[in-house]
Amino acid sequence: MDQSDSQKIQLLPEHIIDQIKAGEVIERPSTLLKELLENSIDAKSTKIDIEISSNGLDLISVRDNGQGIAFEDLDLAFCRHATSKIERFEDIYNLFTYGFRGEALASIASICKLTCVTNQKNSPEGTIKIYGGEVLTLDQDKEAQPDSGTSMFIRDLFYNTPARMKFIQSKTSEKNQLDKIVKAFLLTQPEVKISIKWDDQDKQVFEARGEDLKKRVEETIKKNRPLNLIELNSTYDQVDFTVFLSRESSRGNAGKSQFLFVNGRLVQDTAIHKIILNSAYSLWPQGETGNYCAYINLPSERVDVNIHPNKIQVKFFEAPKIYSLVSGAIKDGLAKRRDQIPARTFETTEKNIEMPATSGQKEFRDVEYRQYDFDSSNSSLQNYFDRLDTKIPNHADQSQEPVFQTLSAHEDCSLIKYEQKTFIVDTPKLMSIWLKDLLGKGDKTPMPLLVSQPLRLEKVISDNFMSELSEVGFEIDKIGQTDYVLRTFPQCLKNFPFKEYLEGFFNHGVSEKSLSSFYTYQVHDQKLWDRHHKKALEALSITELSKESVLVELTREKLKKLL
Repeated sequence: MDQSDSQKIQLLPEHIIDQIKAGEVIERPSTLLKELLENSIDAKSTKIDIEISSNGLDLISVRDNGQGIAFEDLDLAFCRHATSKIERFEDIYNLFTYGFRGEALASIASICKLTCVTNQKNSPEGTIKIYGGEVLTLDQDKEAQPDSGTSMFIRDLFYNTPARMKFIQSKTSEKNQLDKIVKAFLLTQPEVKISIKWDDQDKQVFEARGEDLKKRVEETIKKNRPLNLIELNSTYDQVDFTVFLSRESSRGNAGKSQFLFVNGRLVQDTAIHKIILNSAYSLWPQGETGNYCAYINLPSERVDVNIHPNKIQVKFFEAPKIYSLVSGAIKDGLAKRRDQIPARTFETTEKNIEMPATSGQKEFRDVEYRQYDFDSSNSSLQNYFDRLDTKIPNHADQSQEPVFQTLSAHEDCSLIKYEQKTFIVDTPKLMSIWLKDLLGKGDKTPMPLLVSQPLRLEKVISDNFMSELSEVGFEIDKIGQTDYVLRTFPQCLKNFPFKEYLEGFFNHGVSEKSLSSFYTYQVHDQKLWDRHHKKALEALSITELSKESVLVELTREKLKKLL
């Protein structure tokens, strides 16, 4: 390569390094709030006041009565990799605090206008102002304060990194994420008094509840009425598991409060989530789930919290034991409390006629954790999780056919057998109704794809419609004239073939693109729907589908003619 065409390698300036690093630590306002609250808890605060304006973009304020920062350490606290939590590498596997890597404050300070006011007990307050990673002032008052504490004021988030603003989701999505972080700390810190003020709304105050965790759970996740919670506990081999399950349930995930905490950290673990929902089947009707709040506490050396920049995922060194403990605690606990669980009654309405009340007590789902040793060296563990996704079998007759049995496909329609009757299914129409139902009731939280998926389109997507899709969880980037990539999808569509649906809609749908036309578009691709129409039938009301003429019962004569 010619020397004139080569680029000289050079070290990046520190402020650019910090801004790049901020992308790993501070993805959105909610991750910033999480870092600040973790610092307050680590400082042994018993009172925390939170104020948020414009979903965190204008202001995030966190004030606590913790131990505070000594003035001589104040500027050092905002340097990269400056921490009081670890001294050697092995310490990261023996942690009892939230933050420890010394990255968050430096990253935060590089992408906003930050003011920190802090003092230790009987010491003067120190104030530091940092704008975009540059220290503007560092002052100390002369008068000592009797109480310690720290106040962090974060203004104009991402003001100097506008490229990051495109990753900000809709107002509703950002507020939901901020609210989830606040609830996470309410649910893990019942001994701390926490208040939250949103914009011009009245302040919400959650009093300290001491060791009354159930009371804090009830007041945190309740909606318009008190929750009727069931508390279950179990301990095995230094692992403690506690879960609160709501007796109330509903279809879909919209508005659900489902939290999992490991050693006080809010984490995401799909395997444990599935096990909880599966094991609680005897509490909830078929097709429905309720709220839950689960806590796993174990020795810190038996879990790795350092596998994700934001520590939202953990790695258990003995995962099979955890799975068995969770499943057994819920199933055995609910079995012992059957007399305390009122029998569910179903009104005979069109909405729920497909779920008639069963005689006697409901049976547990036919997946027994005791049948599996969860040995990761064989396929038992994977088979277990595969079965968690299947529908509940009918225990009254184990030899009975599945609820829906596909008989054959005929052009855009399928023949199915349901309750000894044969129906013809308008599959494209069925899928459009299922899509509308999922997006109407489900969780639209954007879920990032591990690898962005290219969309094979023949037409250009308008900016207005791209914005509409973003509001329901689809993030699409344009990389060429008609070349696009899909970055995120709404969580409620995880079992829906959204990529194929998007491509079909943009290439063959109506000319006027809008969310209403997106909901009603019908993809005529029988090969694609063969894998999914059964899930749609199980998720929707048979009565309503009959009204929509999606299902038409076939008489013996009509069936003979068709076949």
